[in-house]
Amino acid sequence: MKRPFSRGLPTLQSLTFWHFHLAGWALFWAGDILFIWLQNISFRNIVAQALDAPIGCVLTLVLRHIYPRVKYRELSVPVLLLYILSCSIVGATVWHVGMTTTRYILLGPGVIAALWNVGYTFRWLSLIMPVWLRWSTLYFGIKYWRDLDAEQKRAREAMSLARSARLEML
Repeated sequence: MKRPFSRGLPTLQSLTFWHFHLAGWALFWAGDILFIWLQNISFRNIVAQALDAPIGCVLTLVLRHIYPRVKYRELSVPVLLLYILSCSIVGATVWHVGMTTTRYILLGPGVIAALWNVGYTFRWLSLIMPVWLRWSTLYFGIKYWRDLDAEQKRAREAMSLARSARLEML
């Protein structure tokens, strides 16, 4: 008898951080590349823009080492959201510095004045901030989901043990 196609697919519970992280950033990069391809810009500018997503991917790994230290079960939701917001602001700012640095290296010093214009900087931060907020929210959302799943599994096992103990008593 043939196994259905879906049997070979991993379940959401079996996927690791790396699956979600790399798949999310690969999709973001693919969308970025499509957007870049639609523009009429120089090759150096294409390369500079294509490096934005890999830089963000690497920088979010720093958050992965910061967030496990957060005792998120003990924090209230507003405090956790404030923590996520502050880490996202810092991360987005560092990402903007990384993007500006790659453009400086690839396009020359003339681009710095335009890139560090206050209006341009705030516009970029407002565009990339949601990326960091989504990443952080998904990180903690998946942690809460896995905690809930583990708690439900423990509850099912406890109920099963209680049932078997009642049957033994009869």
